[in-house]
Amino acid sequence: MLDNLKKIALGLFLIALAGLLLVPAKAAETGLSLDVDIDDPYAPGDIVQAEIEIENTVTEDISDIEVTVYVIDDSGDKVTDKELYSFGRTQLHAGRSNSKDIVVNVTLPSDLEEDTYTLVVEAEGRGEDSREHFESEVEVAFEVEKEDFAVKITNVELSPEVPVLGDSLDMAITVVNTGNEAQDSVVVKATISELGVSRSIRLLDTLNEGNEYRAFFSLPLPERAEDGIYTLVINAYTEDAGDIYTKDISVSGAVVSELGEVAQSDVISMQGAVQTIEAGETAKFGFEISNNEKTAMVYSLSATQADWADIQVSPSELVVAPGESQAITATVNVADDAKGLNSANIYLRDSSGSIVGTIGLNLVVEESSARPAGSGSVLFSVLVAVLLVLIVIFVLKEQQEPEKKAGSSRIYY
Repeated sequence: MLDNLKKIALGLFLIALAGLLLVPAKAAETGLSLDVDIDDPYAPGDIVQAEIEIENTVTEDISDIEVTVYVIDDSGDKVTDKELYSFGRTQLHAGRSNSKDIVVNVTLPSDLEEDTYTLVVEAEGRGEDSREHFESEVEVAFEVEKEDFAVKITNVELSPEVPVLGDSLDMAITVVNTGNEAQDSVVVKATISELGVSRSIRLLDTLNEGNEYRAFFSLPLPERAEDGIYTLVINAYTEDAGDIYTKDISVSGAVVSELGEVAQSDVISMQGAVQTIEAGETAKFGFEISNNEKTAMVYSLSATQADWADIQVSPSELVVAPGESQAITATVNVADDAKGLNSANIYLRDSSGSIVGTIGLNLVVEESSARPAGSGSVLFSVLVAVLLVLIVIFVLKEQQEPEKKAGSSRIYY
Protein backbone atom coordinates (compact mmCIF):
# COMPACT_ATOMS: atom_id res chain seq x y z
CA MET A 1 0.00 0.00 0.00
CA LEU A 2 2.82 2.32 0.94
CA ASP A 3 4.62 1.55 -2.29
CA ASN A 4 1.50 2.42 -4.26
CA LEU A 5 1.20 5.76 -2.49
CA LYS A 6 4.86 6.50 -3.27
CA LYS A 7 4.27 5.64 -6.90
CA ILE A 8 1.20 7.88 -7.02
CA ALA A 9 3.07 10.78 -5.38
CA LEU A 10 6.01 10.34 -7.73
CA GLY A 11 3.65 10.35 -10.72
CA LEU A 12 1.92 13.54 -9.54
CA PHE A 13 5.31 15.20 -9.06
CA LEU A 14 6.41 14.28 -12.55
CA ILE A 15 3.13 15.56 -14.04
CA ALA A 16 3.48 18.85 -12.18
CA LEU A 17 7.08 19.18 -13.28
CA ALA A 18 6.14 18.53 -16.91
CA GLY A 19 3.39 21.11 -16.63
CA LEU A 20 5.80 23.71 -15.42
CA LEU A 21 8.19 22.96 -18.25
CA LEU A 22 5.43 23.17 -20.86
CA VAL A 23 4.05 26.55 -19.65
CA PRO A 24 5.81 29.39 -21.56
CA ALA A 25 7.78 31.86 -19.48
CA LYS A 26 5.87 35.07 -18.88
CA ALA A 27 7.83 38.32 -19.52
CA ALA A 28 8.39 40.44 -16.49
CA GLU A 29 6.21 43.51 -16.35
CA THR A 30 8.68 45.45 -14.20
CA GLY A 31 12.10 46.82 -14.94
CA LEU A 32 11.14 49.54 -17.43
CA SER A 33 8.98 52.58 -16.71
CA LEU A 34 7.52 54.85 -19.42
CA ASP A 35 6.38 58.44 -19.23
CA VAL A 36 4.74 59.72 -22.46
CA ASP A 37 3.72 63.29 -23.28
CA ILE A 38 1.82 64.35 -26.45
CA ASP A 39 -0.27 67.28 -27.62
CA ASP A 40 -4.03 67.11 -28.07
CA PRO A 41 -6.03 67.41 -30.33
CA TYR A 42 -4.67 66.57 -33.78
CA ALA A 43 -6.05 66.92 -37.29
CA PRO A 44 -6.06 64.25 -40.02
CA GLY A 45 -2.64 64.03 -41.65
CA ASP A 46 -0.86 65.57 -38.65
CA ILE A 47 2.31 64.13 -37.12
CA VAL A 48 1.86 62.90 -33.55
CA GLN A 49 5.09 63.81 -31.79
CA ALA A 50 5.57 61.93 -28.52
CA GLU A 51 8.18 62.82 -25.90
CA ILE A 52 9.06 59.60 -24.08
CA GLU A 53 11.12 59.08 -20.92
CA ILE A 54 12.31 55.48 -20.38
CA GLU A 55 13.52 54.62 -16.89
CA ASN A 56 15.35 51.58 -15.53
CA THR A 57 13.67 50.55 -12.26
CA VAL A 58 15.78 47.45 -11.40
CA THR A 59 19.23 47.00 -9.90
CA GLU A 60 20.99 45.78 -13.05
CA ASP A 61 21.76 47.43 -16.36
CA ILE A 62 19.29 46.91 -19.20
CA SER A 63 20.37 46.67 -22.86
CA ASP A 64 18.90 45.65 -26.26
CA ILE A 65 16.19 48.26 -25.72
CA GLU A 66 13.54 48.73 -28.41
CA VAL A 67 10.55 51.08 -28.46
CA THR A 68 7.52 50.54 -30.71
CA VAL A 69 4.79 53.15 -31.28
CA TYR A 70 1.54 53.01 -33.24
CA VAL A 71 -2.04 54.32 -33.13
CA ILE A 72 -5.25 52.32 -32.66
CA ASP A 73 -8.91 53.29 -32.89
CA ASP A 74 -11.57 52.71 -30.24
CA SER A 75 -12.02 49.12 -31.53
CA GLY A 76 -8.34 48.33 -31.02
CA ASP A 77 -7.56 48.21 -34.74
CA LYS A 78 -4.30 49.77 -35.89
CA VAL A 79 -4.73 52.91 -38.01
CA THR A 80 -0.98 53.48 -38.51
CA ASP A 81 2.04 51.28 -39.14
CA LYS A 82 4.27 50.39 -36.23
CA GLU A 83 7.33 52.61 -35.87
CA LEU A 84 10.31 50.82 -34.31
CA TYR A 85 13.15 52.65 -32.53
CA SER A 86 16.18 50.61 -31.49
CA PHE A 87 18.77 51.80 -28.98
CA GLY A 88 21.40 49.36 -30.24
CA ARG A 89 24.22 48.99 -27.71
CA THR A 90 22.95 51.86 -25.56
CA GLN A 91 22.27 50.74 -21.98
CA LEU A 92 20.03 52.01 -19.25
CA HIS A 93 22.23 51.79 -16.19
CA ALA A 94 21.04 50.92 -12.74
CA GLY A 95 21.07 53.72 -10.19
CA ARG A 96 22.35 56.99 -11.63
CA SER A 97 21.79 57.84 -15.31
CA ASN A 98 19.01 55.29 -15.30
CA SER A 99 16.71 57.13 -17.77
CA LYS A 100 16.74 58.30 -21.36
CA ASP A 101 14.55 60.78 -23.28
CA ILE A 102 13.56 60.22 -26.91
CA VAL A 103 11.14 61.84 -29.36
CA VAL A 104 9.15 59.65 -31.75
CA ASN A 105 6.83 60.63 -34.61
CA VAL A 106 3.80 58.87 -36.03
CA THR A 107 1.96 60.29 -39.06
CA LEU A 108 -1.83 60.07 -38.96
CA PRO A 109 -3.70 59.09 -42.14
CA SER A 110 -5.14 62.08 -44.01
CA ASP A 111 -8.56 60.36 -44.27
CA LEU A 112 -8.90 59.79 -40.53
CA GLU A 113 -12.36 60.58 -39.14
CA GLU A 114 -13.08 62.67 -36.07
CA ASP A 115 -12.92 60.37 -33.03
CA THR A 116 -10.87 59.35 -30.00
CA TYR A 117 -7.68 57.40 -30.78
CA THR A 118 -4.91 55.90 -28.68
CA LEU A 119 -1.14 56.12 -29.05
CA VAL A 120 0.42 52.83 -27.94
CA VAL A 121 4.03 52.89 -26.72
CA GLU A 122 5.77 49.57 -26.04
CA ALA A 123 9.29 49.20 -24.65
CA GLU A 124 11.35 46.09 -24.03
CA GLY A 125 14.89 45.18 -23.02
CA ARG A 126 17.04 42.51 -21.43
CA GLY A 127 18.99 42.45 -18.18
CA GLU A 128 22.75 42.49 -18.69
CA ASP A 129 23.43 39.97 -15.90
CA SER A 130 20.29 37.89 -15.56
CA ARG A 131 19.29 38.08 -19.25
CA GLU A 132 15.77 38.54 -17.91
CA HIS A 133 13.30 40.05 -20.37
CA PHE A 134 11.75 43.35 -19.25
CA GLU A 135 8.88 45.15 -20.95
CA SER A 136 6.42 47.97 -20.38
CA GLU A 137 3.47 49.47 -22.24
CA VAL A 138 1.66 52.82 -22.02
CA GLU A 139 -1.46 53.97 -23.85
CA VAL A 140 -2.30 57.66 -24.28
CA ALA A 141 -5.67 58.75 -25.66
CA PHE A 142 -6.07 61.80 -27.90
CA GLU A 143 -8.72 63.42 -30.08
CA VAL A 144 -8.74 63.90 -33.84
CA GLU A 145 -10.73 66.95 -34.92
CA LYS A 146 -11.32 68.34 -38.38
CA GLU A 147 -11.22 72.04 -39.23
CA ASP A 148 -13.80 73.49 -41.60
CA PHE A 149 -11.09 74.48 -44.08
CA ALA A 150 -7.86 72.50 -44.24
CA VAL A 151 -5.50 71.17 -46.91
CA LYS A 152 -2.50 68.89 -46.38
CA ILE A 153 0.54 68.04 -48.47
CA THR A 154 0.63 64.27 -47.90
CA ASN A 155 3.33 63.18 -50.34
CA VAL A 156 6.14 64.70 -52.41
CA GLU A 157 8.13 62.75 -55.01
CA LEU A 158 11.24 64.33 -56.56
CA SER A 159 13.22 63.27 -59.61
CA PRO A 160 16.16 63.17 -59.81
CA GLU A 161 17.13 62.95 -56.15
CA VAL A 162 20.31 64.94 -56.87
CA PRO A 163 19.39 67.46 -59.59
CA VAL A 164 21.95 69.11 -61.85
CA LEU A 165 21.88 72.85 -62.44
CA GLY A 166 20.76 73.69 -65.93
CA ASP A 167 18.25 70.80 -65.88
CA SER A 168 14.82 70.54 -64.26
CA LEU A 169 13.65 69.15 -60.94
CA ASP A 170 10.50 67.12 -61.61
CA MET A 171 8.01 66.69 -58.80
CA ALA A 172 4.71 65.01 -58.00
CA ILE A 173 2.87 66.66 -55.10
CA THR A 174 -0.22 65.13 -53.47
CA VAL A 175 -2.62 67.54 -51.76
CA VAL A 176 -5.63 66.35 -49.74
CA ASN A 177 -8.64 68.30 -48.49
CA THR A 178 -8.70 67.24 -44.82
CA GLY A 179 -11.38 69.74 -43.80
CA ASN A 180 -15.16 69.56 -43.63
CA GLU A 181 -15.77 72.00 -46.50
CA ALA A 182 -14.95 71.96 -50.22
CA GLN A 183 -11.96 74.08 -51.28
CA ASP A 184 -11.85 76.29 -54.39
CA SER A 185 -8.82 77.80 -56.12
CA VAL A 186 -6.20 75.65 -54.41
CA VAL A 187 -2.69 76.85 -55.31
CA VAL A 188 0.38 74.59 -55.25
CA LYS A 189 3.70 76.44 -55.36
CA ALA A 190 7.30 75.19 -55.32
CA THR A 191 10.20 77.57 -54.61
CA ILE A 192 13.98 77.42 -54.15
CA SER A 193 14.56 81.01 -53.11
CA GLU A 194 18.38 80.73 -52.98
CA LEU A 195 18.37 79.88 -56.70
CA GLY A 196 15.65 82.40 -57.55
CA VAL A 197 13.32 79.79 -59.10
CA SER A 198 9.62 79.26 -58.50
CA ARG A 199 6.69 77.54 -60.20
CA SER A 200 3.01 77.38 -59.23
CA ILE A 201 -0.28 75.99 -60.50
CA ARG A 202 -3.89 76.69 -59.56
CA LEU A 203 -6.47 73.89 -59.43
CA LEU A 204 -9.34 74.59 -61.80
CA ASP A 205 -11.72 72.11 -60.12
CA THR A 206 -13.12 72.20 -56.61
CA LEU A 207 -11.30 69.94 -54.15
CA ASN A 208 -14.08 68.28 -52.18
CA GLU A 209 -13.88 66.95 -48.62
CA GLY A 210 -11.58 63.94 -48.39
CA ASN A 211 -10.47 64.19 -52.03
CA GLU A 212 -6.87 64.48 -53.16
CA TYR A 213 -5.14 66.10 -56.12
CA ARG A 214 -1.77 65.13 -57.54
CA ALA A 215 0.10 68.00 -59.15
CA PHE A 216 2.91 67.37 -61.63
CA PHE A 217 5.33 70.03 -62.81
CA SER A 218 9.01 70.79 -63.40
CA LEU A 219 11.08 73.43 -61.69
CA PRO A 220 13.78 74.72 -64.07
CA LEU A 221 17.14 75.25 -62.38
CA PRO A 222 19.64 77.95 -63.39
CA GLU A 223 22.87 77.00 -65.11
CA ARG A 224 25.19 79.07 -62.95
CA ALA A 225 25.33 78.80 -59.18
CA GLU A 226 27.34 77.08 -56.48
CA ASP A 227 27.29 73.40 -55.57
CA GLY A 228 25.61 72.87 -52.25
CA ILE A 229 22.46 72.25 -50.26
CA TYR A 230 19.37 74.28 -51.11
CA THR A 231 15.95 74.33 -49.45
CA LEU A 232 12.89 73.41 -51.50
CA VAL A 233 9.69 74.96 -50.11
CA ILE A 234 6.30 73.71 -51.30
CA ASN A 235 3.11 75.56 -50.35
CA ALA A 236 -0.46 74.39 -50.84
CA TYR A 237 -2.97 77.06 -49.92
CA THR A 238 -6.30 78.79 -50.43
CA GLU A 239 -7.70 81.96 -48.92
CA ASP A 240 -8.77 79.93 -45.86
CA ALA A 241 -6.22 77.16 -45.36
CA GLY A 242 -2.72 76.04 -46.20
CA ASP A 243 0.19 73.69 -45.56
CA ILE A 244 3.99 73.92 -45.98
CA TYR A 245 6.51 71.23 -46.90
CA THR A 246 10.28 71.81 -46.83
CA LYS A 247 13.16 69.60 -47.92
CA ASP A 248 16.90 70.20 -48.27
CA ILE A 249 18.17 69.01 -51.65
CA SER A 250 21.72 68.56 -52.86
CA VAL A 251 22.58 70.21 -56.18
CA SER A 252 25.59 69.02 -58.17
CA GLY A 253 27.29 69.82 -61.46
CA ALA A 254 27.06 73.52 -60.82
CA VAL A 255 29.27 76.23 -62.31
CA VAL A 256 30.32 79.00 -59.92
CA SER A 257 28.92 82.33 -61.05
CA GLU A 258 31.35 85.23 -61.26
CA LEU A 259 29.25 88.16 -60.21
CA GLY A 260 30.21 91.64 -61.29
CA GLU A 261 30.08 94.74 -59.14
CA VAL A 262 26.61 95.18 -57.74
CA ALA A 263 25.20 98.68 -57.81
CA GLN A 264 24.06 99.94 -54.44
CA SER A 265 20.30 100.23 -54.23
CA ASP A 266 18.69 103.53 -53.37
CA VAL A 267 16.16 101.67 -51.27
CA ILE A 268 16.99 101.35 -47.58
CA SER A 269 15.87 97.97 -46.31
CA MET A 270 15.85 98.73 -42.59
CA GLN A 271 12.71 99.57 -40.70
CA GLY A 272 12.89 102.91 -38.95
CA ALA A 273 16.08 103.93 -40.74
CA VAL A 274 16.78 107.66 -40.86
CA GLN A 275 17.58 109.24 -44.20
CA THR A 276 19.04 112.70 -44.70
CA ILE A 277 17.68 114.45 -47.76
CA GLU A 278 17.43 117.93 -49.24
CA ALA A 279 14.16 119.79 -49.52
CA GLY A 280 12.36 119.16 -52.79
CA GLU A 281 14.05 115.79 -53.34
CA THR A 282 12.62 112.23 -53.30
CA ALA A 283 13.47 109.49 -50.78
CA LYS A 284 12.68 105.79 -50.98
CA PHE A 285 12.25 103.23 -48.21
CA GLY A 286 12.16 99.46 -48.84
CA PHE A 287 10.52 96.82 -46.64
CA GLU A 288 9.48 93.18 -46.79
CA ILE A 289 6.10 91.88 -45.67
CA SER A 290 6.34 88.23 -44.56
CA ASN A 291 3.56 85.71 -43.97
CA ASN A 292 4.48 83.14 -41.30
CA GLU A 293 0.99 81.66 -41.18
CA LYS A 294 -0.23 78.54 -43.00
CA THR A 295 -2.79 80.42 -45.09
CA ALA A 296 -2.54 83.18 -47.67
CA MET A 297 -2.90 86.67 -46.18
CA VAL A 298 -4.43 89.73 -47.85
CA TYR A 299 -2.94 93.06 -46.77
CA SER A 300 -3.52 96.72 -47.60
CA LEU A 301 -1.06 99.54 -46.92
CA SER A 302 -1.57 103.26 -46.45
CA ALA A 303 0.58 106.17 -45.26
CA THR A 304 -0.24 109.02 -42.90
CA GLN A 305 -1.01 112.37 -44.53
CA ALA A 306 1.86 114.80 -43.95
CA ASP A 307 2.18 118.50 -44.84
CA TRP A 308 5.94 118.14 -45.31
CA ALA A 309 5.78 115.43 -48.01
CA ASP A 310 3.62 113.39 -50.35
CA ILE A 311 3.98 109.67 -49.49
CA GLN A 312 3.04 106.86 -51.89
CA VAL A 313 3.16 103.11 -51.08
CA SER A 314 3.55 100.48 -53.79
CA PRO A 315 1.83 98.10 -53.97
CA SER A 316 -1.03 99.37 -51.86
CA GLU A 317 -2.68 95.92 -51.76
CA LEU A 318 -1.06 92.49 -51.87
CA VAL A 319 -1.68 88.79 -51.27
CA VAL A 320 1.21 86.99 -49.55
CA ALA A 321 1.36 83.21 -49.83
CA PRO A 322 2.19 81.19 -46.69
CA GLY A 323 5.89 81.21 -45.95
CA GLU A 324 6.52 83.88 -48.59
CA SER A 325 7.58 87.55 -48.50
CA GLN A 326 6.89 90.50 -50.77
CA ALA A 327 8.81 93.74 -51.17
CA ILE A 328 7.17 97.09 -50.44
CA THR A 329 8.45 100.51 -51.52
CA ALA A 330 7.50 103.82 -49.92
CA THR A 331 8.25 106.87 -52.09
CA VAL A 332 8.48 110.16 -50.19
CA ASN A 333 8.37 113.38 -52.26
CA VAL A 334 9.64 116.05 -49.85
CA ALA A 335 8.13 119.54 -50.06
CA ASP A 336 10.36 122.51 -51.00
CA ASP A 337 9.79 124.25 -47.66
CA ALA A 338 10.30 121.16 -45.46
CA LYS A 339 13.12 121.20 -42.92
CA GLY A 340 14.37 119.41 -39.82
CA LEU A 341 13.45 115.91 -38.57
CA ASN A 342 10.16 114.64 -39.97
CA SER A 343 8.32 111.38 -39.31
CA ALA A 344 5.43 109.42 -40.83
CA ASN A 345 3.90 105.95 -40.54
CA ILE A 346 2.80 103.26 -42.97
CA TYR A 347 -0.07 101.14 -41.65
CA LEU A 348 -0.46 97.46 -42.55
CA ARG A 349 -4.07 96.22 -42.39
CA ASP A 350 -5.50 92.72 -42.78
CA SER A 351 -8.59 91.81 -44.80
CA SER A 352 -10.87 92.94 -41.95
CA GLY A 353 -9.31 96.42 -41.89
CA SER A 354 -7.57 95.92 -38.55
CA ILE A 355 -4.06 97.36 -38.19
CA VAL A 356 -1.61 94.46 -37.78
CA GLY A 357 1.63 96.37 -38.24
CA THR A 358 3.18 99.86 -38.36
CA ILE A 359 6.30 100.89 -40.29
CA GLY A 360 8.08 104.08 -39.25
CA LEU A 361 9.63 106.54 -41.74
CA ASN A 362 12.09 109.17 -40.50
CA LEU A 363 13.78 111.86 -42.60
CA VAL A 364 16.10 114.73 -41.75
CA VAL A 365 15.40 117.44 -44.35
CA GLU A 366 18.18 119.94 -45.11
CA GLU A 367 17.95 123.14 -47.12
CA SER A 368 18.53 122.60 -50.81
CA SER A 369 22.12 123.20 -51.94
CA ALA A 370 20.80 124.38 -55.30
CA ARG A 371 19.28 127.41 -53.60
CA PRO A 372 21.65 128.63 -50.84
CA ALA A 373 20.48 131.13 -48.28
CA GLY A 374 20.47 134.77 -49.61
CA SER A 375 20.99 133.71 -53.21
CA GLY A 376 18.19 136.03 -54.39
CA SER A 377 19.68 139.18 -52.80
CA VAL A 378 23.18 138.37 -54.08
CA LEU A 379 21.90 138.00 -57.62
CA PHE A 380 20.05 141.33 -57.36
CA SER A 381 23.19 143.05 -56.11
CA VAL A 382 25.24 141.70 -59.00
CA LEU A 383 22.65 142.91 -61.52
CA VAL A 384 22.62 146.40 -59.97
CA ALA A 385 26.43 146.56 -60.07
CA VAL A 386 26.51 145.54 -63.73
CA LEU A 387 23.87 148.13 -64.55
CA LEU A 388 25.86 150.91 -62.80
CA VAL A 389 29.00 149.94 -64.71
CA LEU A 390 27.10 150.14 -68.01
CA ILE A 391 25.73 153.58 -67.08
CA VAL A 392 29.20 154.91 -66.22
CA ILE A 393 30.61 153.62 -69.52
CA PHE A 394 27.78 155.23 -71.44
CA VAL A 395 28.25 158.62 -69.72
CA LEU A 396 32.01 158.67 -70.32
CA LYS A 397 31.50 157.84 -73.97
CA GLU A 398 29.02 160.66 -74.41
CA GLN A 399 31.43 163.15 -72.83
CA GLN A 400 34.22 162.21 -75.27
CA GLU A 401 32.12 162.60 -78.42
CA PRO A 402 31.72 166.54 -78.32
CA GLU A 403 35.45 167.03 -77.74
CA LYS A 404 36.20 165.15 -80.93
CA LYS A 405 33.69 167.25 -82.89
CA ALA A 406 35.17 170.60 -81.63
CA GLY A 407 38.75 169.87 -82.59
CA SER A 408 38.07 168.77 -86.18
CA SER A 409 38.68 171.01 -89.35
CA ARG A 410 38.35 170.70 -93.07
CA ILE A 411 40.88 172.06 -95.70
CA TYR A 412 39.66 172.94 -99.18
CA TYR A 413 41.85 173.48 -102.16
